[in-house]
Amino acid sequence: MKIVFLGQGLKPSSNKSVGNLIIKYLQNQDFESFTCFVAFVSEAAIKGIGNHINNAKKYIKNIKIIAGVDLKGTSKEALEALLSLKVESFVYYHICPK
Repeated sequence: MKIVFLGQGLKPSSNKSVGNLIIKYLQNQDFESFTCFVAFVSEAAIKGIGNHINNAKKYIKNIKIIAGVDLKGTSKEALEALLSLKVESFVYYHICPK
């Protein structure tokens, strides 16, 4: 097993950022499905990868995005941007038992 540490965001100068890795896999036309699971999502991130997701719809049949909203890391605007992509999307929130 190999572990790779990734930086946050979408940084054109880094091949070790989460955003760049997502884009890399969205561009792989050998994939039939793509599932992305992230702790938080920002409106800027959706705008940054939105065109890549729309292009990938031509060859990837099943695109899912699962995003967390804990710790107020995801805004309402980010969720609206996610919905605008028209891909299967899920939001999770961890509820701690009392």
